[in-house]
Amino acid sequence: MTSNYALMVTFFPIYAAEQGMSNYLISTIFAAFDVGKLATSIFAGKLASRFGRWPVLVWGAAQISVVGIAIGLTPDVAGDDINLMAFLFTVARLAQGSGVALSQLSIFAVLSDEFPANRGLVVGSATSMIALGYFVGAPVGGALFTVFGFRTPFISLSLLVALCIPAMAALQPARRSAESSVKNLTAADSAAEAREADATTATSSSHPGTTELALAGKPSDTRAPPSGSLPAATAGHEHAPTSDALGWLLRARHLPADAWIVATMALVYTSKWAWWDIYFTSWLVDEFDASIPSASLHIAVIAGTFGTLAPLSGAVGDRLGNRRTTLIAGAMGMLAVVYLSMGPWQPGAWGWSIGTRRAMLYVYMVTDALMCCLVEPQLMPQMLSTAEAKAGETDEHQTNFVTSVGQTAMNLGSVVGPYAAVPMIGVGGFRGALAASAVPFAMVSVWALLRTAADAAASPSARRPSASPKEQGRPVHPSSRSGPGHRARS
Repeated sequence: MTSNYALMVTFFPIYAAEQGMSNYLISTIFAAFDVGKLATSIFAGKLASRFGRWPVLVWGAAQISVVGIAIGLTPDVAGDDINLMAFLFTVARLAQGSGVALSQLSIFAVLSDEFPANRGLVVGSATSMIALGYFVGAPVGGALFTVFGFRTPFISLSLLVALCIPAMAALQPARRSAESSVKNLTAADSAAEAREADATTATSSSHPGTTELALAGKPSDTRAPPSGSLPAATAGHEHAPTSDALGWLLRARHLPADAWIVATMALVYTSKWAWWDIYFTSWLVDEFDASIPSASLHIAVIAGTFGTLAPLSGAVGDRLGNRRTTLIAGAMGMLAVVYLSMGPWQPGAWGWSIGTRRAMLYVYMVTDALMCCLVEPQLMPQMLSTAEAKAGETDEHQTNFVTSVGQTAMNLGSVVGPYAAVPMIGVGGFRGALAASAVPFAMVSVWALLRTAADAAASPSARRPSASPKEQGRPVHPSSRSGPGHRARS
């Protein structure tokens, strides 16, 4: 699916410019994809909770396939009418982004729920598949465009997506009941409860009445959860996330502050890549006399590096737990330094030769890919981890909702990024826009690090949990909770 929409990053901006479209119009066509993702991601969690994740995934994939074919046929339908062509491209990209939002939410929600103890690893692996989609889609799309023209790359890769749909439908797992969704008891959970029961029995031999008190407290303790915790995303669909945008916003405000910091970093991170995908190829062609196929290979270098190392980065995040925020902030601070070094002063004030700038280009691409490996696989797991740590437990609906919030932040960055970059490119070119991107990267990095340091200073003796109870593969027991108002598991 990623190859289907990644294939156009290499040749479409050049093709559209040759047709007479302006940079703002080209940015609108690309941003329409992310507008579709943004609008759909708000209610995608509700759809997944109501109809199931697998039907939503299959629908999204089918939509991507159909729209991809439509994009390939658009020049034939529009003819020489540039305005009609731009309109059809924009509408098609809106629908394509909507399909991607449905598919990606289902994929990441399923993986996050099924592998809570290794969430970073599996999300990193899924993210690496997205990167490998760019690794394959960009050069293949560029080559097919060069040899066969505009129509062939879209139709051929869209048909490949369609071939995957029967396999998705055949692999659909049995949907868990609402009760099991809330309890989410794995074999490890049951073993942990058995160990607790053994410990309680042993304690009761020396402290009579302990067992009876503990057993009596489980079903009867129905007090409300502590103030400030997430509203319970309970088992029944009557308590699923609110479908309208206002209800979505009202629920989102209950997310912990750390989750919003991570969401902001996700927004800034994706805003850079949104405009980078549009203008990177044109910059290589203008400054380094690259062809479209060779520019595609440059993109493949970044995507291949990211795709190879993202699972390892996710596994590192699993070991760090809630300390992932420090890793993300440090990597984004390093990216700020790298982007600043690639500014227009390389060919200008510094007077670097074309050979030196080309060498620095490869250093930049590898460094960018390595640092992004440390950022992107951590974003969604960290948001889920902080939300679960605050709520004490989770269920399928909460996972859908938090995933929806994270995707909304990323999609908002993808919408804002291209429009913010156009005036910067007009003044300083691609290098100027890249250097300007260093400012928000540095700001969110410093913000996150200061927040982490403030938390540590406020409670030096209270270590923050390395992971949420669900990530640790164990249930949240009443005996392990502190303070009034915690609800016991039934």
